[in-house]
Amino acid sequence: GFEASTAAKPLKCSAKVDIVLVLDGSGGCAEAGFEATKAFALQFVSALDMAADKVQLGLVVAGGPANWDAYKGCLAGSSLTGCNVRLALQLSADGSAANTAVSGLKWPGSPADVSGALSVAGAALAQEGRQDAEQIVLVMTRGRPLSRSRTALAASSLRRAGRRVAWLLLADGMNQEDIAQWASQPTRDNVFLVTPKAGAVKGQVTIEKPKTKISELLTALCPSVVVE
Repeated sequence: GFEASTAAKPLKCSAKVDIVLVLDGSGGCAEAGFEATKAFALQFVSALDMAADKVQLGLVVAGGPANWDAYKGCLAGSSLTGCNVRLALQLSADGSAANTAVSGLKWPGSPADVSGALSVAGAALAQEGRQDAEQIVLVMTRGRPLSRSRTALAASSLRRAGRRVAWLLLADGMNQEDIAQWASQPTRDNVFLVTPKAGAVKGQVTIEKPKTKISELLTALCPSVVVE
């Protein structure tokens, strides 16, 4: 653990890890919710020591299908075409590029094809990940996925491949039992909750003390954390 004198100071992940951040852009979060997710993601990125021998970061956006035919295809998992899932940043050690990628994201809307996003994240790690780096997929979500069963399968596939799967829940009302099953174990180190402010509109969460939550994430996920 950390000494009390350092606990309040900003932390930075300084380990050799490959992280793919999956941002849920589902319709339920609305544009304001997605902007709040982006703002938190930017603070998370700033807490990573990105370098060729340290942290590499990739970014996937989970949107959803725009029409009924695309919806049926995404639900069946037959194709990602039309599912509005995209790799917004290949694994990179460039912190400036990561900030630009997150800042430039537009809210995609529609029920999020999280299973497709997990598959894209896994492919990015398989193609660009470093063999001697821990590989982590961190999902920041505010809503329910397009398909629970396919999300469970995609998360299981990542875990079987030796990748760590962690979830940050940015809204209330989500099925925490599902997410505990989709995450790597132990749950306490891989599922993180943000409690809504009193009086907050359901699903629209303002993150209180975001730096404290980021320190919690880093302490659990990063093998080597330093005090800034």
